[in-house]
Amino acid sequence: MSFPIQSPYPIDKVNTIKNNGTKEGMTDQCFWISLLDYLHKQGFPELTLKRMRSQAGLNANTEHRMFDSDYLGGLNGDEPIFYNAATILAEIYKLRIQVYSANRVGEHTIKGDARGLIGDGHKLVEIVQFGDSHFELIDNYVPQNKTGDNIYIFFFNLNNLIIIV
Repeated sequence: MSFPIQSPYPIDKVNTIKNNGTKEGMTDQCFWISLLDYLHKQGFPELTLKRMRSQAGLNANTEHRMFDSDYLGGLNGDEPIFYNAATILAEIYKLRIQVYSANRVGEHTIKGDARGLIGDGHKLVEIVQFGDSHFELIDNYVPQNKTGDNIYIFFFNLNNLIIIV
Protein backbone atom coordinates (compact mmCIF):
# COMPACT_ATOMS: atom_id res chain seq x y z
CA MET A 1 0.00 0.00 0.00
CA SER A 2 1.24 3.51 -0.76
CA PHE A 3 0.78 6.46 1.53
CA PRO A 4 0.61 9.92 -0.02
CA ILE A 5 2.28 12.79 1.75
CA GLN A 6 2.12 16.53 1.27
CA SER A 7 5.53 18.09 0.91
CA PRO A 8 7.17 20.88 -1.08
CA TYR A 9 10.11 18.51 -1.76
CA PRO A 10 10.42 15.82 -4.46
CA ILE A 11 8.78 12.50 -3.65
CA ASP A 12 9.77 9.17 -5.14
CA LYS A 13 7.94 5.88 -4.96
CA VAL A 14 10.07 2.77 -4.91
CA ASN A 15 9.63 -0.95 -5.25
CA THR A 16 11.82 -3.11 -3.06
CA ILE A 17 12.98 -6.69 -3.24
CA LYS A 18 11.24 -8.25 -0.27
CA ASN A 19 13.04 -10.52 2.15
CA ASN A 20 12.19 -11.90 5.58
CA GLY A 21 15.74 -11.87 6.96
CA THR A 22 16.09 -15.66 6.85
CA LYS A 23 18.41 -17.48 4.48
CA GLU A 24 20.77 -20.46 4.57
CA GLY A 25 19.82 -21.30 8.16
CA MET A 26 20.53 -17.79 9.44
CA THR A 27 18.01 -15.29 10.81
CA ASP A 28 17.92 -11.48 11.15
CA GLN A 29 20.05 -11.13 8.02
CA CYS A 30 17.85 -8.73 5.99
CA PHE A 31 20.64 -6.12 5.53
CA TRP A 32 23.06 -8.75 4.19
CA ILE A 33 20.33 -10.39 2.08
CA SER A 34 19.57 -6.97 0.54
CA LEU A 35 23.23 -6.55 -0.35
CA LEU A 36 23.35 -10.11 -1.70
CA ASP A 37 20.25 -9.41 -3.85
CA TYR A 38 22.13 -6.47 -5.39
CA LEU A 39 25.23 -8.58 -6.07
CA HIS A 40 23.12 -11.33 -7.65
CA LYS A 41 21.66 -8.75 -10.05
CA GLN A 42 25.14 -7.41 -10.83
CA GLY A 43 26.70 -10.64 -12.08
CA PHE A 44 27.37 -12.70 -8.97
CA PRO A 45 24.39 -15.12 -9.06
CA GLU A 46 26.33 -18.00 -7.46
CA LEU A 47 27.44 -15.96 -4.43
CA THR A 48 25.91 -17.33 -1.23
CA LEU A 49 25.09 -15.45 1.93
CA LYS A 50 27.58 -17.54 3.92
CA ARG A 51 30.35 -16.87 1.38
CA MET A 52 29.62 -13.13 1.27
CA ARG A 53 29.58 -12.93 5.08
CA SER A 54 32.88 -14.81 5.16
CA GLN A 55 34.40 -12.32 2.70
CA ALA A 56 33.29 -9.56 5.08
CA GLY A 57 34.95 -11.22 8.05
CA LEU A 58 31.72 -12.14 9.84
CA ASN A 59 31.70 -15.40 11.76
CA ALA A 60 29.09 -17.80 13.09
CA ASN A 61 28.39 -15.85 16.28
CA THR A 62 26.66 -13.13 14.20
CA GLU A 63 24.47 -15.47 12.12
CA HIS A 64 21.38 -14.63 14.19
CA ARG A 65 22.11 -10.99 15.01
CA MET A 66 20.60 -8.15 12.98
CA PHE A 67 22.72 -5.43 11.36
CA ASP A 68 23.48 -2.64 13.79
CA SER A 69 26.21 -0.15 13.01
CA ASP A 70 26.71 0.37 16.76
CA TYR A 71 27.28 -3.32 17.58
CA LEU A 72 30.79 -3.57 18.98
CA GLY A 73 33.08 -6.57 19.27
CA GLY A 74 36.65 -7.59 18.58
CA LEU A 75 39.46 -8.15 21.05
CA ASN A 76 38.89 -4.91 22.96
CA GLY A 77 35.12 -4.72 22.40
CA ASP A 78 35.43 -1.44 20.50
CA GLU A 79 35.18 -2.46 16.83
CA PRO A 80 31.95 -1.72 14.93
CA ILE A 81 31.73 -5.25 13.52
CA PHE A 82 28.84 -4.87 11.07
CA TYR A 83 29.85 -1.45 9.79
CA ASN A 84 33.40 -2.75 9.23
CA ALA A 85 32.03 -5.83 7.45
CA ALA A 86 29.89 -3.70 5.13
CA THR A 87 32.92 -1.49 4.45
CA ILE A 88 34.99 -4.54 3.48
CA LEU A 89 32.29 -5.69 1.03
CA ALA A 90 32.01 -2.17 -0.38
CA GLU A 91 35.75 -2.22 -1.06
CA ILE A 92 35.75 -5.73 -2.59
CA TYR A 93 32.83 -5.00 -4.94
CA LYS A 94 33.46 -1.23 -5.45
CA LEU A 95 30.16 -0.28 -3.81
CA ARG A 96 28.65 2.84 -2.34
CA ILE A 97 25.90 1.58 -0.05
CA GLN A 98 23.28 4.25 0.60
CA VAL A 99 20.80 3.40 3.36
CA TYR A 100 17.60 5.43 3.48
CA SER A 101 15.22 5.28 6.42
CA ALA A 102 11.55 4.92 5.63
CA ASN A 103 8.33 4.18 7.34
CA ARG A 104 5.09 3.15 5.68
CA VAL A 105 2.95 5.14 8.10
CA GLY A 106 4.74 8.36 8.92
CA GLU A 107 7.90 10.38 9.09
CA HIS A 108 11.16 8.85 10.22
CA THR A 109 14.32 10.91 10.46
CA ILE A 110 17.96 9.83 10.73
CA LYS A 111 21.21 11.74 10.80
CA GLY A 112 23.80 11.04 8.12
CA ASP A 113 25.86 8.78 10.36
CA ALA A 114 27.39 5.37 9.64
CA ARG A 115 23.98 3.98 8.65
CA GLY A 116 23.60 6.61 5.94
CA LEU A 117 26.49 5.86 3.59
CA ILE A 118 29.00 3.02 3.53
CA GLY A 119 31.87 2.86 1.03
CA ASP A 120 32.92 5.14 -1.78
CA GLY A 121 32.79 2.86 -4.82
CA HIS A 122 31.20 3.71 -8.15
CA LYS A 123 28.37 1.13 -7.93
CA LEU A 124 25.42 2.56 -6.01
CA VAL A 125 23.45 0.15 -3.82
CA GLU A 126 20.26 1.68 -2.43
CA ILE A 127 18.78 0.00 0.62
CA VAL A 128 15.78 1.19 2.57
CA GLN A 129 15.48 0.63 6.32
CA PHE A 130 12.05 0.27 7.91
CA GLY A 131 12.00 1.17 11.58
CA ASP A 132 14.99 -0.06 13.54
CA SER A 133 15.37 -3.55 12.25
CA HIS A 134 14.33 -4.34 8.67
CA PHE A 135 16.14 -3.65 5.39
CA GLU A 136 15.18 -4.22 1.74
CA LEU A 137 16.99 -3.48 -1.51
CA ILE A 138 15.42 -0.71 -3.60
CA ASP A 139 14.72 -2.43 -6.90
CA ASN A 140 13.43 0.52 -8.90
CA TYR A 141 11.76 3.89 -8.79
CA VAL A 142 8.15 3.97 -9.93
CA PRO A 143 6.65 6.73 -12.09
CA GLN A 144 4.27 8.89 -10.06
CA ASN A 145 1.16 7.89 -12.00
CA LYS A 146 1.38 4.20 -11.07
CA THR A 147 -0.36 2.72 -8.05
CA GLY A 148 0.08 -0.46 -6.10
CA ASP A 149 2.00 -1.75 -3.12
CA ASN A 150 4.83 0.74 -3.27
CA ILE A 151 6.57 2.82 -0.68
CA TYR A 152 6.75 6.59 -0.73
CA ILE A 153 10.26 7.65 0.06
CA PHE A 154 11.11 11.31 0.58
CA PHE A 155 14.65 12.51 1.06
CA PHE A 156 16.95 15.45 0.72
CA ASN A 157 20.47 16.07 1.89
CA LEU A 158 21.22 19.14 3.96
CA ASN A 159 24.40 18.89 5.99
CA ASN A 160 24.04 15.09 5.91
CA LEU A 161 20.49 15.13 7.27
CA ILE A 162 18.23 12.72 5.44
CA ILE A 163 14.48 12.79 5.96
CA ILE A 164 12.34 10.09 4.43
CA VAL A 165 8.67 9.29 4.66
